[in-house]
Amino acid sequence: MKKRVLWGTLLLGGMTAVAAPVKKAAPLAPGEYGATLPAFVCGGCAEWVQSRLEKDKRLTAVAVDPIPRALRFRVKPGPGVTSAELQKVLDGAATQMGMGADYTMKNLKPRGALRGGQGAGSGARS
Repeated sequence: MKKRVLWGTLLLGGMTAVAAPVKKAAPLAPGEYGATLPAFVCGGCAEWVQSRLEKDKRLTAVAVDPIPRALRFRVKPGPGVTSAELQKVLDGAATQMGMGADYTMKNLKPRGALRGGQGAGSGARS
């Protein structure tokens, strides 16, 4: 009987710890960002990733360069997007691609602030 009570207490305590509230990440500020992606497994990976991120209307000027494994994009003013939301899209693209693709964003950093709808110093148009 004591073992059942002990196990019940441990299970209940573990479930309480799992149910702790998770803080929601702040959205990325409008502007240009860059990151690296660890593993492209084929020649089509860069285009695959780019096409998936371009579907998000909160982003513009999405570009993926396979040689340095670089990802660049701009966040539009308005409803924000979080890095977790972007990562969810990238994880889905990696799962669909298969073959060991790893599109985990590394070193996500702002590249410039938006001014009048354009990124600072990039010259790229959407």
